[in-house]
Order: sequence, then structure tokens, then C-alpha cells
Amino acid sequence: MKKTAGCVAALALVGVLGGCSAENQGSSSSGGDTSSQGQGAGGPGGTTGGPSGTGGYDDSFGSVNPSVGSSGVGGNPEGDQGTGKSCDGKFTGRVRDFLEAHPDMEPQDEGKCVNCDDHMIVTDTLGEDLKPVYAGGAEGTTTTTGKENFDVWFRDTEGVNMPMNLTLQFEDPEGDGVWTYNNRAFFPIDEALFGNEGRPHNYHFTFEMHMGFQYKGGEQFTFAGDDDVFTYINGKKVVDLGGIHVEQTEVVDLDDLGLEIGKTYQLDFFFAERHVTDSHFRIDTSIEFLNCGIQVN
Repeated sequence: MKKTAGCVAALALVGVLGGCSAENQGSSSSGGDTSSQGQGAGGPGGTTGGPSGTGGYDDSFGSVNPSVGSSGVGGNPEGDQGTGKSCDGKFTGRVRDFLEAHPDMEPQDEGKCVNCDDHMIVTDTLGEDLKPVYAGGAEGTTTTTGKENFDVWFRDTEGVNMPMNLTLQFEDPEGDGVWTYNNRAFFPIDEALFGNEGRPHNYHFTFEMHMGFQYKGGEQFTFAGDDDVFTYINGKKVVDLGGIHVEQTEVVDLDDLGLEIGKTYQLDFFFAERHVTDSHFRIDTSIEFLNCGIQVN
């Protein structure tokens, strides 16, 4: 692929399970640089602006969520606002820790499954607040327990989850413009936030990232992993790896999405780790992102 000076164009996430044992005794491994709430090391600067519409992109934004306001959850004020030219392979998102007792983490309710696909969790379009919209009914889905419990997955909720910004350090070892984050033990909040709850790792958390990009044609991205992965481009769902399951893979060609070359779009990425397993998390990307990730709440 063409080498660029900016940060990246086909996004590939590979999350590999080492197994389904609840008693993994492997060593703890950080998921990347973490920063306290409101710092967002490596993130874009600024706290104003927003997308012009669901899936759209406005290069003046500092927060992609129009409901955030002046909460203090912004990027590094010395960072590169809206261009991504100084990302240095660092992309920042929002991680939220949950207690194992949350009904959607290790679901124990009758009729719920901890080793199942579940493609009924979210709708095909992103919500106006740039969050996934729950698609299940009052009884929930195969692996979830209803809208109220799902809606806190990707929203800071006092007493239910504990959030912090998380920066992943990507590398381009071959110098070919394909940036990679590869962690064979993706437990980025071990001994942090709610802690490990007596387990070898802090297993129960969600993560989201939001990046704008200019479509140039020919881009492709592949996501694979456990557990849930939901990805939207231009506000439309393009990857649905919902459920509590072993490694799964999905490939998307951006050329098949009806995008217009030269226009800017947004990629919104959502991930959940909900079951006590080993976790291998990998992202390979060559999209030329226009920012270094967005911090939201």
C-alpha cells in the first residue's frame, strides 16, 4: 500500500483467543499507554466541534459526541487537532471497566449463553449520539439482558462502570504505511479501576474509538476477535461480531460501501470483553486517519 506521512487506511483487527479457561495464569500485559480521564495522551487537541451528522466528519472537532459538552474529556491540548499528522502511531479511545456481577458480563440468567454468536444486539445504524442502538427486546438477546444494561456499555455511568482514556501504540516495522497494534494478552486495565476481582486479569471491559478519514479508494479492513466487535462507517454497521465467542473474522472492502473518493467519513469502533478468556487483540491499518482518536463519554 502507499506510504503516507499521516496515521493510517485499511483497518484490520485480529483478536485471538488463547482458550476458554477461567483459570488463565499467564502474566499480565498492558494494552498500551493509559492516561487518566481527560488527558488522552496522543489524542487530538481541542474540545469543540462535532460531526456534521451521523457518520459524517468535521475536521474541527475535538469530541465526536455532541452530547459531551465541556465535560473535560478532550484530547491533549498540545496535540494535533484534526489532522493526525503527529499521531506517531498513537490512537486514543475510551475504556470502561465493569464488575463481573453486571448482568451482561458472564451472563448467568436462564436462557443466556456464554459461548454463542449474537448478531441481534445492535441495529444497522449508529445512534444520533454516535453510540450503538440496542436491537433486542424486553427479554434481551442470546447473550444480553435488555436495553438498560446494554446502554451503559459505552457510556460513562457512575456506580456501574469506571472509565479512563486508553492510548494504543501502533508500529510500522516494515515502513510500508501499514500500522499494527498487536497484543497477545490484551488486558489493558489489569489491577486498575475496579481491579481484577480475584482473577488473573481484569476481564470485563469495553473499548471504543472514533476516527475520521478521507476515502481514497481500494482500502480494506479486517476485524477478528472475541468477544463483541461492532464497527460503523458513515454511520452504517459494517462489522458485527456480536456475542461471547472464540475468535471470528470479518473482511470489509471499503469500495463496496458506496463511498465517494475524496470525501471524509467517520469510522466508529466498539469492542467488549465479557468472558474470562485469554485475549489476543490485533489491529493492522493503513487508513489515513485525520485525527488520533476521539475521547468521549
